[in-house]
Amino acid sequence: MIKRIIFGLTQYLYNRRISDHYLRLKQSESWELDELRHYQLLSFRKLLSWTYRESPFYREFYESRKIRPAAITSLEKMKQLPVVTKDMLRVNRERIQIRRGFRKLYFTETSGTTGQSLVFYRDQ
Repeated sequence: MIKRIIFGLTQYLYNRRISDHYLRLKQSESWELDELRHYQLLSFRKLLSWTYRESPFYREFYESRKIRPAAITSLEKMKQLPVVTKDMLRVNRERIQIRRGFRKLYFTETSGTTGQSLVFYRDQ
């Protein structure tokens, strides 16, 4: 009981969207495979379009490889996208990072188990 109260207060103070995400996940448990794949594709295309529009690095990365978000019309085509490595992220951090449109950002740093840590900002 106390755990629920503390979780509820924490959620209210720091990230009120958790409930919405949780409800969508619960709804998706009963989706047919085709519905789930369709949702995955739409969500991925939305993410790809957003990064193309907001991140100078990703816009140039996609354009140099002749990738257009609208061209990703199936989950199979996602497999054709090139991999962005941790080194690429580290070197291009400022050009990759999207900071507009968020209510609050948190400074984050990875542990550096590969020898070098990665520093970035994340939203709630």
